[in-house]
Amino acid sequence: MQSDPSSSGARDAELMLRIRDGDDAAFVALVERWRLPLARYFAFAGARAGAVDDLLQEVFLRVFRARRRFRPRHVRSFRAWILRIAHNVFVDSLRRLERRRAIGDDSPDPRSVDRVACPRQPTGARRDDLLDLEAAVGRLPIKMREVIVLSLEEGLAYSEIARVLGIPVGTVKSRMHHAVRRLSGALDVEATR
Repeated sequence: MQSDPSSSGARDAELMLRIRDGDDAAFVALVERWRLPLARYFAFAGARAGAVDDLLQEVFLRVFRARRRFRPRHVRSFRAWILRIAHNVFVDSLRRLERRRAIGDDSPDPRSVDRVACPRQPTGARRDDLLDLEAAVGRLPIKMREVIVLSLEEGLAYSEIARVLGIPVGTVKSRMHHAVRRLSGALDVEATR
């Protein structure tokens, strides 16, 4: 698991307050702190390589728009707050894709195989194991994939995942249980090949 870019959630909150006061450098600093972790989130969630930059741009646009409403005392975890925005952006992109498909547009699926290469990939046998795991995670339904990514890659507790996804903690636990069972089965099949 990667180190938490918001290990100092107070630092992120301070940046948001400076952004609210019109400090452009604070916005640049926030973007730099969160660009790669959010790109990784989108990659693991299954976004197409070509869509990640657009998704990131939309996240940071929403963060900027929320600057005047941001209240640090109301945000328990900055990481969960920004991942909630990223989740909403990703879900909105999937909905737009479904609407385009309904009217006959043949745009590629953001969940297709042309996925972003995850930064920090190891080499050798461990890399092969991680590629098998990543492929298995990529085949999960989006609702299961999200809880796996938020838990294992982003290191969020079930209660934080529930806040990010806007669902009860029990639903997070259920989705995690079913996702782990599917992954276990899929990886057992891969191991026998």
